[in-house]
Amino acid sequence: METVTEAKAGAEVEAVEQKSSTVETKAPEKEKVSSEEEPKYTQKQLDELVHMAKSEAGRERKAIEIVRDQFKSKVEKLETQITDIQTERDKLQSDIEELSADDPKKFDIIKRDKELREIQRNLQTKADEISEKEKASEEKVKLANDTLLEISIWEIAAEYKTGDPVKLKDLCSTFGATSEEQIRKVADTMWEKEAAPPQTEQEKQEALKLVSGKTKGGGPDYNGLTPDQILSEGFRQLKK
Repeated sequence: METVTEAKAGAEVEAVEQKSSTVETKAPEKEKVSSEEEPKYTQKQLDELVHMAKSEAGRERKAIEIVRDQFKSKVEKLETQITDIQTERDKLQSDIEELSADDPKKFDIIKRDKELREIQRNLQTKADEISEKEKASEEKVKLANDTLLEISIWEIAAEYKTGDPVKLKDLCSTFGATSEEQIRKVADTMWEKEAAPPQTEQEKQEALKLVSGKTKGGGPDYNGLTPDQILSEGFRQLKK
């Protein structure tokens, strides 16, 4: 009984751990940019890059949540086995107390109790180890959520004329705003929305010049960043 139970538990743990080891966040390497010629991006391109970073962070969070839930499920199964063994051991202890000291059955019951105790100890050790991995995965989920929040704040701040992502982040932290709807409500109380996108070709060219030149006062500075650098910023917290 001991060999089968422990072998099964070990195989299941190994399967979960192997899957966990494949969930690694790999931030793109920053592309070296010549100081003489820095690439500029249109607002549409910047919006698409931020959206890509947000989508990738969302996929990363989902992968980590799956691993975390597998660890949690495994711990629950081990704890159930441990409880069942303890129930059996309690019954054996009761039987031992009822038997006389010279009863031959008493020795067999004591031997069985020792076997169960050893199995129980091994299962508890495995449960504790997996529980630690579950906690580590939960921390990664938190970091993924923080990264998504950072990207949302960055993205929403850019929708306002003088939007300041640093100030917006501080206020969202103060008021406990974590959803996009809540973040926008905070931003609405401080800043005015950007004007509607230009319609004429001349207006579009003028807007493009602004994007390629200076950033909005107090707004997020995207100029001079490569796509890889923008994506890397979205995963900064996850790589710590």
